[in-house]
Amino acid sequence: TDQAYDTKMILSKELEILKALSFNIGKPIALNFLRRNSKAGYVGVRHHTLAKYILEESLTNYPLASVKPSEKAAAALLISLKILDPSLSLKDLWSPNLTFYSGYSLTDLMATASALSKCLLQAPNSKYTAAYDKYNSSSKSHVSRLPELHEETLKSFTTES
Repeated sequence: TDQAYDTKMILSKELEILKALSFNIGKPIALNFLRRNSKAGYVGVRHHTLAKYILEESLTNYPLASVKPSEKAAAALLISLKILDPSLSLKDLWSPNLTFYSGYSLTDLMATASALSKCLLQAPNSKYTAAYDKYNSSSKSHVSRLPELHEETLKSFTTES
């Protein structure tokens, strides 16, 4: 303000703006929901990291842009659970606790899980490699390579919906 207003006047105007907006200045992103779901599902760091990779990989996928962040986070966690525990059924993996806290049943998530799976299947050959490269490091347990190793698991999501 080039000293045209003092600190008190600026803070007063900021408060006025916030009140006019009903303090509604941002919406939660998928990662916020993933943190909640990971805690509700008592999942390990590797599951959570893989789900984060799935979410980041989806950012460049236009068909997934309109999916609610909460739904995308839940579907990413579901895929992560299945990739890291392929012998368990989806019903066993998606616990009642996860259904309650995420707000999504297994049936609700299948279409989004299918779209995310298609995205993951294309990731190694995509022209957008930032997420793949970021999660292909030792600090991230090389989780971006896991979907390639579990291609059949991902394909099962694309045929179930």
